[in-house]
Amino acid sequence: MKKKLLTVVALMALVMIPTFAKSSDMSAGLAVGTINGVGFKYKVDKDITAGGTVGFDVFSGTINVEGFGLYKVAEVDVQKEVIDINVGLGGAARIPLSSSDVFGLSVLGMGEASYSFDGDLPIDLLLRLEPGVGMAFSGGFNAAFVMQASLQALWRF
Repeated sequence: MKKKLLTVVALMALVMIPTFAKSSDMSAGLAVGTINGVGFKYKVDKDITAGGTVGFDVFSGTINVEGFGLYKVAEVDVQKEVIDINVGLGGAARIPLSSSDVFGLSVLGMGEASYSFDGDLPIDLLLRLEPGVGMAFSGGFNAAFVMQASLQALWRF
């Protein structure tokens, strides 16, 4: 039931967000990868971005909520197109959907490559890799290496 609800929310976001899309510093859209759901970003200034993702973790079967801050470290020119390279830090919470799952927190380092379509198509495409340390709380404390990755298409509005 909860998977269906999350799928409906993600599909509604896909349909509604492009309707209001225009060029601005805020963007939201679809995230697919280890976390499938809705991603969003806000460009604080030309080099700093804040954002997050809310979605279903395909490996643990939990809801994952993350927030992050990124800093642009480079621009790569590929055939007159610019790809931004961003790095930063973030945090995530894993929320269990059943009594057999456990609550967890993660501290993540992030690397992102993003491309912004300009002109008539206000879309940002990005690939994000997120290695970090995950902590689980079930009758004690456990820590382990975690790795998340996502491909996102975000509409600027």
